[in-house]
Amino acid sequence: TAEKTLYTFTIPANTITVDGQAFVIEAGGSFGSNGNTKTLKLYFGGAVMTMNNITTAPNGSAGGWTNKHVFKRTSSTTFMRAGNTTVGSTAQATNNTTGISVASTSAIIIKITGTNGTATADDIVCNHVDLMFRA
Repeated sequence: TAEKTLYTFTIPANTITVDGQAFVIEAGGSFGSNGNTKTLKLYFGGAVMTMNNITTAPNGSAGGWTNKHVFKRTSSTTFMRAGNTTVGSTAQATNNTTGISVASTSAIIIKITGTNGTATADDIVCNHVDLMFRA
């Protein structure tokens, strides 16, 4: 029932140095085949997004989850975010935001976490993550 880190990666400080450069995160995984409440989150620096904000008790028998987010630098201290998540065949609310406060001069931690409402092993699993840097 505690938030569990499923994946983490640190972008070294000063990697994204020019406005317009971006970091793309594509990930996917599975859920347990039960009706437990499950919360899947994506962290980019200090910004956090709940990825399954519509399907809050996903049942693994209906399919897993996929996610794609692009974080584009707009200044040395802000990023724009555009992305979406699908749980089974249900699109979750689109996450498009400008003005995310993340300093590109510092290390940026990317993290995917899962929290399940009932303590059940492997209720939320991250099976793959692809990270891409766009110059």
